[in-house]
Amino acid sequence: MAFRTNLTKVPLTVALFFLTGAIFSLDMRDEYEGATTWLLYFILAIPVAKLYSPRVLLFAISGWSLLIAVKLVQLSPTGHVGTSIFNRSIGMIILWTMAFLLYRQRSLGQLISEEEHRVTAILDGALDAVIAINAHSRITAWNPQAEKMFGFRREEAVGKLLPDLIIPPAFRDAHARGLQRFVETGEGPIMNRRIEVMALHRDGREFPVELSVMPLRSGRTVSFCAFVRDITARRELETTLRQAREVAESASQAKSDFVANISHEIRTPLNAICGTTELLLTTCLTPAQRRYAEMCLKASHTLLQLVTELLDFSRIESGRLQLELKPYDLRQLVERTIGLLSHRAEQKGLILSAHIEDDLPALIKGDAFRLQQVLLNLVSNALKFTSQGSVDITAFVVDKEPNCPRFRLSVTDSGIGIPPEDLERIFDRFTQVDSAASRQHGGVGLGLAICKRLIALMGGRIWAESSPGKGSTFIVDMPFSPVGDSDSPCAASPPMAAIGSAAPTASEPKGLAILIAEDSAESRELIHYWFEDTPHRVESVADGEQAVQRYRAGRYDLVLMDLQMPGMDGFSATRAIRAWETAQKREAVPIIALTANAFREAAEQGAAAGCTGILTKPIGRSLLLDTVARVGSRAVAPSVHAVPTPMQTRLPADTAQRITQQLADRRPQFLRNRRKDLIALREAAARGDYDTIGLLGHRIKGIAGSYGFPDMGTLGHHLEAAAKAADLPAVQAQLTQMAALLEQCDKAA
Repeated sequence: MAFRTNLTKVPLTVALFFLTGAIFSLDMRDEYEGATTWLLYFILAIPVAKLYSPRVLLFAISGWSLLIAVKLVQLSPTGHVGTSIFNRSIGMIILWTMAFLLYRQRSLGQLISEEEHRVTAILDGALDAVIAINAHSRITAWNPQAEKMFGFRREEAVGKLLPDLIIPPAFRDAHARGLQRFVETGEGPIMNRRIEVMALHRDGREFPVELSVMPLRSGRTVSFCAFVRDITARRELETTLRQAREVAESASQAKSDFVANISHEIRTPLNAICGTTELLLTTCLTPAQRRYAEMCLKASHTLLQLVTELLDFSRIESGRLQLELKPYDLRQLVERTIGLLSHRAEQKGLILSAHIEDDLPALIKGDAFRLQQVLLNLVSNALKFTSQGSVDITAFVVDKEPNCPRFRLSVTDSGIGIPPEDLERIFDRFTQVDSAASRQHGGVGLGLAICKRLIALMGGRIWAESSPGKGSTFIVDMPFSPVGDSDSPCAASPPMAAIGSAAPTASEPKGLAILIAEDSAESRELIHYWFEDTPHRVESVADGEQAVQRYRAGRYDLVLMDLQMPGMDGFSATRAIRAWETAQKREAVPIIALTANAFREAAEQGAAAGCTGILTKPIGRSLLLDTVARVGSRAVAPSVHAVPTPMQTRLPADTAQRITQQLADRRPQFLRNRRKDLIALREAAARGDYDTIGLLGHRIKGIAGSYGFPDMGTLGHHLEAAAKAADLPAVQAQLTQMAALLEQCDKAA
């Protein structure tokens, strides 16, 4: 036999050669076939198959077969030739069969070994720790990642009990119970699923891991393979992200709170500006003075509209805007919008019209408040950018599909138009068509952005069609839900009237008995002045408790309720009045809430308490009297927060002069009251009484502007803010400025 061997197998190869020769010699000397000495070749085949390559085994089997056949050349005794041929043929066949079986066994062994090496390589290269245990929790496999993760080397871990190595003491009993349960029942809560648990490191620290356990059955034997991933970094990232989200939410909440507070603060001086300007317009003025006063009033209303848009956009951005789903009449909504803006159209000589198709249902469900806000914005823009011609509103059904009917609301004008490249851009925030238009018509470019966000929240879309010089059409496509019997306004609770704009009033309002609840004495006096020379009878109280007592003792047609009062606030007082009316079976009297909070939450809280409507400050004389007139004519209806339109009526000259003189006469008393407040504020600052400081600051800022002292109102605002922050140095600084301002007023007098 010719074959190659390496140096380590030389002695064995030589030994096999000698053994082969010895077996051949023995076989040749055997005279009878009764002794099958050639069977010894079978024994040699086993080590050759185990220790040498298949090629060497092939050479060996071929050589041995040849040596077995050589015996046939030798003459055998008579009668044994056939037996010899048969035996040796069978022997060679068995030898080759044995060689084949040995070859197959070795090949399968090699395959198994290769597969084991492959599996081992995969496990060793796995990014997760792979651990195998038997039914008694003893570790049978432990890959390199497990070494890195837990700190134990493979030779230290294999054969040890798993709980003793990597399971924290607090969870070992649970592990033992779960393992025993699975062995007995075949069920386990953690098998074949990912869970997060705590693991134990060699150094004693516990850390979070993601664990997946897979049971392995072989006959009656069960074992388990666990895949473990260290999620410490992920947990830290989740914690960081959660903290970042909390910070962002806190910042968003702080922004919303700031916007709410600044709304109140901005609207308070606006109240003073609008109120005093309206009073000024009722006096005898020269044409130039009247023009200047009207310009001031118009500018204050523009500022109010800007503040409202900023507040709305901030609420939409923060995701705090909630839509209502209540029945409303789209025809009335459009008519109300025309009523609010018809005066502006008349001033410019424009025709403002509407056409509602008959196929629209009488009542549909949605948020009428926000839809009218969108329509008001679109029509206001159309009037703003149209110098001649008309503005038309149309509404019709575009899809009568029962599952999702839709209607289309469009506003078409004959104005300056919009270039095609700007049709999409105009709905972006702080965007206008061009700077020249913005200078001429004003605004900051938030109105259409707010409209787009509101319509999207309501499930619709808005777009514009236009060309320069040929007018524009703004189209709103909205889903709607027809109102069934259970949704009728009679079945639903009536929405709260958010009365924020003037509307047509009764021509001859009857005199009403009016109860005013307002904690500021100066504010009460100012409202009394506004009701002079009107047919109304007015009484006022200083807090909610007095309002409830006075209401129970008398008969009133209307209550004006300030929502922010010390002691019993306006919400509590309204609830108490409504409860008393129910107990006495009396008809509910309209209660109009007064607040400087521009957020819708104030309206919702007021409605929940039982208020009929809400007047958002600043409140001018014309708006207040107009609201009272509508109450007298039972015409209070849901409206929107909009910019008040100044009434065009004028007071008689003598009445205007008397009101002006009364205000002038009251200013010295106002200053005397502020000096008393200064003493009280200094005493409160000395004892750290920030509640008193905040209350007095709130009163000062709310009334000072109405008497012509806007700087004093600003000081009140800063005092209230400093009190909220418990900032004593800031309080003292404001008190110093207040003393200086009072001294300046004395010198001026």
